[in-house]
Amino acid sequence: MPGGRGSGPEEEPMEAQPTSVLVVGGGLVCLSAAVFLSWRGVPTVLVERHSGSSPHPRAIGFTPRTMALFRAVGLGLHRSFE
Repeated sequence: MPGGRGSGPEEEPMEAQPTSVLVVGGGLVCLSAAVFLSWRGVPTVLVERHSGSSPHPRAIGFTPRTMALFRAVGLGLHRSFE
C-alpha cells in the first residue's frame, strides 16, 4: 500500500487480482492453508509483510499428520533429511 506501514522505495507496487481467498501471513498455518486451498482449486492469494524468512522462526517441528498432509499434495522432505 502506498504510504502504508513498511512501505519503502525498494517495494514494487502491487497489482489488483480477483481471488476467492486472501490469506494474510507467511507462518506455517497460513502457508499450509494457501497450499491446501490451491490444491483443491480455490483461487488463493497469499500476502506477507516481510520479504524473507524470520531470523527467529517460531515453528518447532511438524507432526506426522502434518507431514502426511504435505506429502498428499506433493510436498515432502528432501532426501538428505530422511
